[in-house]
This record gives sequence, structure tokens and C-alpha cells, in this order.
Amino acid sequence: MLDTGAGHSGLNGKAAAALGVTPPSMSADAPAGHGFALQTGPVRVGDSILVERATLHLMDHPVMEALGLADHPAMLMGTDQLTGRTVTICYGLGRLFLQ
Repeated sequence: MLDTGAGHSGLNGKAAAALGVTPPSMSADAPAGHGFALQTGPVRVGDSILVERATLHLMDHPVMEALGLADHPAMLMGTDQLTGRTVTICYGLGRLFLQ
């Protein structure tokens, strides 16, 4: 999902599990908003490398459930992945172009 209102990109628990990542357990008294982040290698969209290295936060964001993706691996792409890029949405083709 592309979220131009989100400053940080993240992936849900299903996507983390698909990558073989098991986050450590968090105590019940942990401050709200604290979570885990993963450092990755290149992030690819199709055949293009979007960024060489990225920090992805592990989050089960409410929008994933609202879009019916809570039970599927999903990633939310925020503005941290779009720095220096031009985003073009072509509604006629149903495509998003990143340059």
C-alpha cells in the first residue's frame, strides 16, 4: 500500500513471518507506539530498486484490516521510501509509476 501520509514504511506480522522474522515479545507495560524495526537490503518494486537499504517497522496497521489484508503479507510504503522520487498515478491504466 502506498501511504503518502505515513512518514515510515512498515510491514505486518504476516509479511514478517513470511520473511522468517520472529520479533521478540513485548512486555505489557511497554509505552504505546513502541515497536520493532527491521533493516533490509534493497527494496524492489518490479524490476526496479526503490532504495538500497530501508528501515521497515513491524506494525499491524488498522488500514490493513480495513482493506482485507490483515491475514495476508502486506507492506505499507510511506514517504521515507519516496525521497527524491516522482510518483505518477495513471488511473486510466490502473498503474502507479515511481521515477
